Amino acid sequence: MIRKRQFVVVALCLLIVAGAYLTNKNNTPVQSVMNQEPSPSETPKLYGEAQFVNGEAEHYFSQAKINRDQARGEALDLLREVTENTEANPEDLEKAVQSMARIATATEQESKLENELKAKGFGDAVVFITDAGVTVTLSSQGLKEEELAKILSPVMAETGLGADKIKIIEIK
Repeated sequence: MIRKRQFVVVALCLLIVAGAYLTNKNNTPVQSVMNQEPSPSETPKLYGEAQFVNGEAEHYFSQAKINRDQARGEALDLLREVTENTEANPEDLEKAVQSMARIATATEQESKLENELKAKGFGDAVVFITDAGVTVTLSSQGLKEEELAKILSPVMAETGLGADKIKIIEIK
């Protein structure tokens, strides 16, 4: 029974990471894009730019937040079951508690960063924090370097990660 629950917990964590990866797989880190100089013969390309096709951008942001919260809620429920199980070994209990603490910290940081970005005039934003890095998705018609700095600065300060671990995706 415990092994089955552990498997489900690990599978859900992998699904969360895989979802974040698939969301970002075609994007390059912001730092590498900022350091690229276009040659005079080619037009500059905006890497990491996404375009929302089916519906309104606001719908994308609200749905992304709902999906993120549902996945985290399910993972927390399974972790809670492990911690409440009297037959679980201490090692599994410790891992479950650590996972719950990481999820709680990520949730708090994401909310804080989303509010801070909104206060800086970026409108709707969704922030995903995983072990692999941070993804910031926001509505924009093209970001300037000053705006990128306004995004990177609080994300780096809050998470302690470098710019190479932060991806910014624009939704037009």
